[in-house]
Amino acid sequence: MLYLSLFFLLLTSGVFCKYVEGETKTDENWHFVSKFCFSDEGSGLISWTVSTKNFTKILLYQDHNNLTKHHSWNDIYKSKSLSCKEKSDLATVTFNIESGVPNHFSVEASGSYHFWFLVFANCEEKEITTSHRISFLNPGSFWKKQFSCEDQDLLGMYLAFFLFYLVGCTVHSIGVWRLYRAKSLHTIIICLLYTSDAADEED
Repeated sequence: MLYLSLFFLLLTSGVFCKYVEGETKTDENWHFVSKFCFSDEGSGLISWTVSTKNFTKILLYQDHNNLTKHHSWNDIYKSKSLSCKEKSDLATVTFNIESGVPNHFSVEASGSYHFWFLVFANCEEKEITTSHRISFLNPGSFWKKQFSCEDQDLLGMYLAFFLFYLVGCTVHSIGVWRLYRAKSLHTIIICLLYTSDAADEED
């Protein structure tokens, strides 16, 4: 019970947006990094700080971009025939990276939910080396803006399950306490309680 409570608090208190941080070192010249589904309720935001020593660029692709009507995201991502430059030319937006300098892009509402895909590309060299921090933020309330659209209901679901579990444990504890006070706690129940506690400690 204690572990579940701590997990829930960490889950809810530390979430502000989808956050991607790490390093990329690959001999690919076009490298997919992350995706995020933005809602139609207003403008979203993609922010990044990227450090690199080569000619890496950030490419953003929209899943239903009119400029790529002959090439969907899946076509571009899975293509073995398109060159790095051809894939880059099909991007919705392209940014030259200023190493270590924060930057952002505002995603305007388009009347429906839509995915955006972020890619690193270095068509001049066959290598991408970066250290990066990237965040995605939806419009809306606290319960929505931190999550990609397909994940927005998960926090509410986890909260509901947690409350049901908490109520069940409380009712169970009250019942056990009453049996103990009445000295009616059967030996079998005591054994089951010890077994349950031991199982929780092992988990």
